[in-house]
Amino acid sequence: MSSPVNTICRCRWRTELAFVRRYTEIERLRYGDRLQIIIDVPPETLPLYVPSFILQSLVENAIRHGIANQTGSGTVVITARRYNDRLQLEVKTTAPVCRTRWMFLPVAVLVSAMPGSD
Repeated sequence: MSSPVNTICRCRWRTELAFVRRYTEIERLRYGDRLQIIIDVPPETLPLYVPSFILQSLVENAIRHGIANQTGSGTVVITARRYNDRLQLEVKTTAPVCRTRWMFLPVAVLVSAMPGSD
């Protein structure tokens, strides 16, 4: 029997992404036109496995700290790229600091790409 400490709950990337899409839809209702979401995810990454809930807290922080504190609009960009046996997940936030400057807060996570068995 394995220890719960050594057990990582995982799900397919497509499931994690669907969860985050639903979350961002709720946030779009809250922030309206102030929040734009761009998701750039190649279809070949969708069957891979990732740790559960790996993305939601990053997106939540990007919205709360990158968009919510701004008077203007901002964009959250979610990207995924596969590099051999790794999947790079990235959340970027752009929010206007003033009329001519933008704040850019990249956050990237690199996880082992665990292919599905189907």
